[in-house]
Amino acid sequence: MTIRNHKLAVSKLLAMVGMFSFILFSLLLISQPADAATTGTCLAGTNYGTDTIGITVPTTGTYEIWVRLQTPNAATVNSIMMQVDSSSCYSLGGSSSMPANSWTWINYQDGNTSSVAEVTLAQGAHNLEFIGNEAGMEFDRVELLMDTTCVPSSTGDNCTPPIDTPPSIAITAPTTNATVSGTAVSIAANVTDNQTITQVQFQIDGKVIATDTSSPYTYNWNSTTVTDGTHTLTAIATDSANLSSTATETINVANHTCSSAPDAPPSFSGTSSSPTNINLNWGASVAATGCSITGYIVDQNGAQISSTTGTSVNVNNLSPNTKYNFSVVATDNDGHTSAASSTTVTTQADTTPPSAPTNVTAKAINSAEVDLNWTASTDNIAVAYYRIIRNGSLLTTVKYPATSYSDTTVSGNTAYEYQVAAVDTSNNVSAYTDAQPYPVTTPKYISQAPPSAPSNLSSPLSTSSTISLTWSASTASTGNTIVGYRVYRNNTPVTTVATTSYTDTGLSSSTTYNYFVKAIDSSGNLSTGSNNLTVTTQPGAPTMSYCLDGNSRVDFGDVVYLFARWNQPAQARFNYDNSNVVDFGDIIQLFAHWGQPC
Repeated sequence: MTIRNHKLAVSKLLAMVGMFSFILFSLLLISQPADAATTGTCLAGTNYGTDTIGITVPTTGTYEIWVRLQTPNAATVNSIMMQVDSSSCYSLGGSSSMPANSWTWINYQDGNTSSVAEVTLAQGAHNLEFIGNEAGMEFDRVELLMDTTCVPSSTGDNCTPPIDTPPSIAITAPTTNATVSGTAVSIAANVTDNQTITQVQFQIDGKVIATDTSSPYTYNWNSTTVTDGTHTLTAIATDSANLSSTATETINVANHTCSSAPDAPPSFSGTSSSPTNINLNWGASVAATGCSITGYIVDQNGAQISSTTGTSVNVNNLSPNTKYNFSVVATDNDGHTSAASSTTVTTQADTTPPSAPTNVTAKAINSAEVDLNWTASTDNIAVAYYRIIRNGSLLTTVKYPATSYSDTTVSGNTAYEYQVAAVDTSNNVSAYTDAQPYPVTTPKYISQAPPSAPSNLSSPLSTSSTISLTWSASTASTGNTIVGYRVYRNNTPVTTVATTSYTDTGLSSSTTYNYFVKAIDSSGNLSTGSNNLTVTTQPGAPTMSYCLDGNSRVDFGDVVYLFARWNQPAQARFNYDNSNVVDFGDIIQLFAHWGQPC
């Protein structure tokens, strides 16, 4: 593989904030066939050389692709391939109108000069692979532009915006380690940048004290808002490209002159006015000469609970009959803190029970469940839980604020008495409330299991149009009774009967039928099928002719023939009334057809 390296293979990524972004490359020129095909599926034919480069896209968006090409022959394909992240392929150029031996910027694809080549890239890292697909084709630069108004010329630098740099900032006043005091300390910063400065923010110990949006960037600060001592001054400059720079320095604040802490608060004591309340009181502290008392800090069991300028605090939401340790310190305007004064106070005991639960109801849902519901109790402190009593014994407890319980340990057809009481956080128990009805009786247990299948299905008798069926009775599950049997003929239900027999009528002669039976119980449960029974009906009676003597109409000769069989066992030919012997009924049937054709 021969690749002529006209330029070093380097990449440059530049972005203009708010206007456009582009990626500019100087790439290897491709001229001769490569020894092996490129990866992916971008090129189906000969690979005349490849160059791969990694880029980092600053902004997600759609970029217009520009490449600078040179061809030795204007009549050739005059295109190169670009593959993005080993997947998407672009055929760049391809027009035979490109001049030979001249570097030309193009932004179209597939030989169509009106088809602008674009690629959508997400912010972050990507790989671009450039592939030569014909001999002698060269390219050396690629630009991906968000600014569709810019047309690259020469080496494309006309579309190259300047690289943004963060501003430069320095604090000019006060100087590092300077000692300041007073209500108008001058703070100033000097800022330079190639973009517009949108703001300069000043901070003391990380807290914003001022924001200035125009030069000169200054602020007069009241240093008495902080304690005397060492503090950090910070200035942060931000430009129109949203780039920032920070400058910091240490300053010393000295506003106060007293040399010692105030006295500890005197006469610190407390009293409990209720099981959840303590009132704390103390005398006023005395500050050292040159300072004044600014307030008091109260701790409860080592944790701060109040900061006040007065000499009393009311502490609420405490637990009854509980010992609490309190301390209080005084602070002055010079940042001094006094020694602590301490006291221990125990809250009053809680002896008030909750109110009894109201509207307590018990409902038997089924033979295995009773549901209880009630209206919540109230308490001077707090309800903790409810006791559920069943038949005089503790069944369970239910944590507040629940106001219901499902007892699933009951049995069917049994009476139960329930009571509910509330218990507060001090274990005071309310009066017990009877659940209504009192007692509640669960219904008899009814099994949902289906009945047993009918058995011994058989047919004791069949004719040419009927089949008689009988079977052995099924057994119902607990709490149920058998209410009927469903008869199936050829897998289709034909009837439901209450007994263990059935005669199926209206059937065809000499026809085979299949039967089975299912039992139904009082809960509507259906059993599995009985044994299958196959029965064939009897043949039907043959077609009879009323002409017995061979004439074409019924006449006296037929009567003579009939009398010849009088009182003899019937045969099909001499039996018109379906009786067992030839008799007067056959004569009547024969005369009914007198003179008619056979």
